[in-house]
Amino acid sequence: MALPPTEAQLVQTVENPKQQNANNSEELARNQKLWNTQEVLNYRYTLTKNCFCTSDARGPVIVEVGNGTTTSVTSVNADGSVNRQLFDKYDTIPKLFDAIEDAITRNADSLKVEYDPTFGYPTQINIDYSSQMADEELFLTIENFTKSANSSRANIFKLSGAFVEVTYSDTSILGGPQLNYRDNNINRTFMGEAIRVRETELGQLITVTLEAVPDLRTVTFTLILPLVKLNTVSETIRIRVPSITTTTRTTIAGPGAGAEKTYKAIDLRGTAQFVVS
Repeated sequence: MALPPTEAQLVQTVENPKQQNANNSEELARNQKLWNTQEVLNYRYTLTKNCFCTSDARGPVIVEVGNGTTTSVTSVNADGSVNRQLFDKYDTIPKLFDAIEDAITRNADSLKVEYDPTFGYPTQINIDYSSQMADEELFLTIENFTKSANSSRANIFKLSGAFVEVTYSDTSILGGPQLNYRDNNINRTFMGEAIRVRETELGQLITVTLEAVPDLRTVTFTLILPLVKLNTVSETIRIRVPSITTTTRTTIAGPGAGAEKTYKAIDLRGTAQFVVS
């Protein structure tokens, strides 16, 4: 017959989670300091996310960071298409540290982290927020970390042409992308999930919905942006890029004869530069 636990054993059982949290906090602080002393602002890594989620939210994806800001998230598969919003909580090393700190703050039932001994970034993060719940575990793997050259990548674009003015930034003070669109009839600001970003062979396709009229039409605006590298952080580059306004007919009975979509190409010119957000 098993003997009941002693008072000392009960105290130890209660204190262990607190001690584990303290150990995790100390380890996190030590490796954050190691990472910060490296002053690495340009780097890339492969991220794999295992969770109870759709397959397109798992990766693996290649994350590229320039001057501390995420510049691209691309699939390791041939087509390279990725919904960046599915990875925006883990698309820089500081954000990975934030995920660890959040698990500590929330007193996750289990937190196991492995760190790179040279740079201090996490290479494996395993979190079980509650042992009493299923399907809320999160497992992140960070591989193939490499430092990049010190050249910067433009993250803000100011463009205009044919009565259209567009300002696009791939990050904002709220953390996500922001696009300001103005023409003769529309003046709107789009943020976060209202902006769809896809990595393609043409470049980044940045799409927003300008108009959605039920049983009539949907109008979207797509900006095509190439990678723009800068020699210095303060440099401004003149660029010329295409954009496409797409009108899709929508009816309850389905589109009749003729093309379901019509397109209007707009040539835009302006500047690309890097701005610290």
